[in-house]
Amino acid sequence: MTAITPTAPGQPAATSNTAYRPRALFVSVIEQSLWIGVGLWTIVLAVTLGVPAIVHHFGGEIGSIYSGTGQAPRWFIFVMATIVIAEGFGPHVAHGLTRRTMITQSIAGFAVVSAVFGLASLAVTRVEAWFYAERGWQLTTVYGQHPVPTEPWPLVALDHAVLIAVFAISGLAVSAVYVRWRGWIGTLALPLTVGPVLLASAALPHVDSTDLSAVLSLDDLPYVAGLAIALAVAAFFAAVAHLTLRGAPVRPRTSS
Repeated sequence: MTAITPTAPGQPAATSNTAYRPRALFVSVIEQSLWIGVGLWTIVLAVTLGVPAIVHHFGGEIGSIYSGTGQAPRWFIFVMATIVIAEGFGPHVAHGLTRRTMITQSIAGFAVVSAVFGLASLAVTRVEAWFYAERGWQLTTVYGQHPVPTEPWPLVALDHAVLIAVFAISGLAVSAVYVRWRGWIGTLALPLTVGPVLLASAALPHVDSTDLSAVLSLDDLPYVAGLAIALAVAAFFAAVAHLTLRGAPVRPRTSS
């Protein structure tokens, strides 16, 4: 078993495995996220179609379910990103990977996953719309959950992909702050490392909209402006993750 030697930010990491692939993290992020994502999207689709069928059977009010279940892939990718930093920081640096490279590979890997998830999200919105139309049901707003747009499909896929990427990079930022400064500061920083995802969600018009868009007066925002806001939020999270992790020491693992 390879030992991890603690290193200070200014010291070179000890390369304990010369066979370690330079792009191993990039590949690992994609492989693991997509592999687990198969099960995730299966559950999302089953719930999206199963819940309205059950509600209709018992005479309840039917509304868009994917406007709620669509949150699942975003928070899944957020959690995956936190794990990458929390569990992978020490081993990757010990194998000679720089902190900057770790953030860069993580973002690149999650960008690929987000593009795939964006297409999957588009597919689920189309399937939900077809499922309702075949049964003569209306996709209506229930309990503040608005139907997810299905057109124009390229922008629907793009907006979902961008928003999922924002969640992923937010996860990297959250975990980086926790790794460097531990619990209290990590928790106090959550309004900055997580909160802006709400702004990105409200700014993108082709995802499940909420009343926040109206509160922030973003309903009539030009599409390019909304996309720019979401990308700016992603860039902010990336900067936080990079600058924070750059000064983080690699601490020895302890076990009981």
